[in-house]
Amino acid sequence: MDFLSSEKRKEPEMSWTKKDKSLLEGACADGARWALSLSGPQAVLDSADHPDWSLWLVGRIREQAHPARMTPERLDACAEARPWAALEYAAPHLTPSRLDACAEAAPWAALRYAAPRLTKKRLDACAEVWPGAALCYAAPLLTPERRAWCKGETQ
Repeated sequence: MDFLSSEKRKEPEMSWTKKDKSLLEGACADGARWALSLSGPQAVLDSADHPDWSLWLVGRIREQAHPARMTPERLDACAEARPWAALEYAAPHLTPSRLDACAEAAPWAALRYAAPRLTKKRLDACAEVWPGAALCYAAPLLTPERRAWCKGETQ
């Protein structure tokens, strides 16, 4: 089942069922209160407010195979506003160009959450900025030269 929907929704189609509320387990109190103030999970994904919380819900929806979907345009807007959260919670759904832009804006998060999805050029650029994170999270993906540089073994 594809996470992204090309359909645009005008009105939320869901309300918060008991199963829907289970999506919010582990949410921060403010995020859960805000989400529950809306008509349901679909309304959270469609909302222009709190892109970081919407991206967090994207990850939960994916984990639980929930039917709510975020449009590609909304995902792109959330990722632009909160690149770190997009890398952590929605990296599998980002377009290659948005993934690259998020990685440029948040290189540590890119190494931690999306290293296998990065181009070699972007992985190298992120490793140059955060060599310790590159060794910790992406060492097998680095070239031997970049790995040695990250370890401080080159001059």
